[in-house]
Amino acid sequence: NFPDIQNNTIDFYVSDECAGVHEMLFISTLILLTPYISKKIKAWSIPIILVIVFCLNLLRLVLIYPLATSGCKKNPGVWGCDVRWEIFHDFVFEWGSLIILTIMWIIWYLIVNKFYFDEKISKNNSEE
Repeated sequence: NFPDIQNNTIDFYVSDECAGVHEMLFISTLILLTPYISKKIKAWSIPIILVIVFCLNLLRLVLIYPLATSGCKKNPGVWGCDVRWEIFHDFVFEWGSLIILTIMWIIWYLIVNKFYFDEKISKNNSEE
């Protein structure tokens, strides 16, 4: 069903960028550079966040295949039938991952601060 000009294939190649390595470094750096959060909290938070980023990236990679094949099933042999996956890929590559990672960091920050302040408040109440 793929265009003859591409030898009936769509070439996919997963590089370090596709594997989410840069996203993992980005969110780890955000967490490490967050002030007023203990090193202990950062140390157990980073592996959990990395697993979540890895799973989201696997989901992204799995979603790309149906997008790539669906256009060529509807228009077999037409050059550029795989453009839908490129649009999805480019959006995620340029903006989508940054938006998702920033939202994840904000959620992490709010959760960590809630536990931190709840712990501080309970310690202050128990001392009184």
